[in-house]
Amino acid sequence: ALPITEFSELMSGFRTDLERRRYSTFDELRSYTRQAAEPIGRLLLYIGGYRAPELHAYAEDLGSALAVARLIQDVPSDWQRGRVYIPAEDLRHFGVTEGDIEHRRVTPQIGALVRYEVARTRALFERARPLVDLVGADLAVELALTWHGGMRILDKIEAMGERLFAERPSLGNRDKAIVLTRALKWRGETLPPRTLHLLSRVLDKT
Repeated sequence: ALPITEFSELMSGFRTDLERRRYSTFDELRSYTRQAAEPIGRLLLYIGGYRAPELHAYAEDLGSALAVARLIQDVPSDWQRGRVYIPAEDLRHFGVTEGDIEHRRVTPQIGALVRYEVARTRALFERARPLVDLVGADLAVELALTWHGGMRILDKIEAMGERLFAERPSLGNRDKAIVLTRALKWRGETLPPRTLHLLSRVLDKT
């Protein structure tokens, strides 16, 4: 009973990624994530039986937020694939060039660019935040993990700052434990007591 529209949009997004290698503005980048990422959020809700348009709007923001966070995280590796997802207008505004990406430079200008990209992506996550409070127990913890996982990688990106092109930020075991702890604190009441006990033992050993 899943609508075919979401799958058609995903295919369009995949086609765009094959054909397009640069984005002039953030609006253009969002056009891409609306095709390649947002349908996944809606499909998750459809599978869970959630069809309210307002919930789908939050899921779309969460899908785009996760996609943009990943694109910021993977700038050097995307360069190796011939792609630059950071909008050209942002690079130009902060005085950063594609040559800086190619040569993995470390500069204050890159640090300023990273702070801006992280702040804008955090705003997308905040737009999506109500979704975690509105869904039932069947999706609550999973969505809380997704939300906190995305926000945590933004923390790592921001900490990397001007070194973003030289070193890829990633989540270690400690970060994953933090994400899990925060997700359980947020919506962990939806899990059975035995599951919570097992998770707490895992966290103690992390």
